[in-house]
Amino acid sequence: MDRLEAVAACIYLHNNEQLLFISTYLPSAAPVVRTDLDKIFSAFTSVVLVGDLNSKHVAWNCSSIDTNGKPLLTYCIDNNLSIHYPDRPTHFPHNSTPSVLDIALTKLCSVSKSVAAPVLSSDHNPIYLNFTYSPSSPHPE
Repeated sequence: MDRLEAVAACIYLHNNEQLLFISTYLPSAAPVVRTDLDKIFSAFTSVVLVGDLNSKHVAWNCSSIDTNGKPLLTYCIDNNLSIHYPDRPTHFPHNSTPSVLDIALTKLCSVSKSVAAPVLSSDHNPIYLNFTYSPSSPHPE
């Protein structure tokens, strides 16, 4: 990938479907690159991508829109991805306003409302979500 840093685990299901879990980080100076996202979302049946995408948009509870926010939202709309975000900020910088930088993007997975939890001694709070996955074809009994 060109800009996006990621660690992933793929679960191969009995019906030849794949469920990809991916933890991502987009460095703050890096732009959102469509080809990075294409490599993830076009290659797998179902995806749960969670991380700090350093992208702000009012659509996911930020008070402003930055240069990465609009292209990320457009990509999600164009590719029928769901965006999941908490009601509270996840990032608490020392010199600016708190914001929601940690979000989840999903493809063909239902997830609960994201919750930001102040459990780490970091300027970022992790987000929690529950998900359900229903295979596209029923498995034989």
